[in-house]
Amino acid sequence: MSETSVQFRSQISLGTGNISLDSTGNPIPPIGLTQARRHAKAKPRFVEFACSHVEVYRYVALVTNAVIPKSFWGSRANLKLVLRRELRFRS
Repeated sequence: MSETSVQFRSQISLGTGNISLDSTGNPIPPIGLTQARRHAKAKPRFVEFACSHVEVYRYVALVTNAVIPKSFWGSRANLKLVLRRELRFRS
């Protein structure tokens, strides 16, 4: 194996934009207008990542229960109070 037989790819240059990459890191630019349209339709839209405030509240409640020890709250009533305030804050 020589120095010239293997070429390592560094980070992708900033000029690549929205060009897809194959499994080896080579660019796959859409060729032609129809392929470009198909490529644009296949990309997920930002709106698809949206979630309701109830989902956010449930996530916060689960993380709070998992991260903060139960002894911190003193009683279950204190935890419920904080979660109710968080729900009011989110909505």
